[in-house]
Amino acid sequence: MACPETGIEAWVPESIFDRMECLGRGYGLHTLSLLGPDLLWSLSVSQAYDLGDELAFLAEVTNDPALHEQLSAVNGVVSSGIAAQAKAAVVFDWS
Repeated sequence: MACPETGIEAWVPESIFDRMECLGRGYGLHTLSLLGPDLLWSLSVSQAYDLGDELAFLAEVTNDPALHEQLSAVNGVVSSGIAAQAKAAVVFDWS
């Protein structure tokens, strides 16, 4: 995943991202549950705000150091996308 505007990237292991996605569905988190194995996803700034809130929520309700490390990495990219106010704030590329 990356913020195209700033060039900030994060690589999240598939198993950890699957965990994020499953937790998102389990807790009814809208944005995380949308991000599936499609080849390309692009989030707007408002969607990036929502994703940031969802990542913070998962960090509060879980006790998983490996997950927390990746949540922090993803949140760094999301934060940079929000700050850049770009049309495509965050891009997930599964290819």
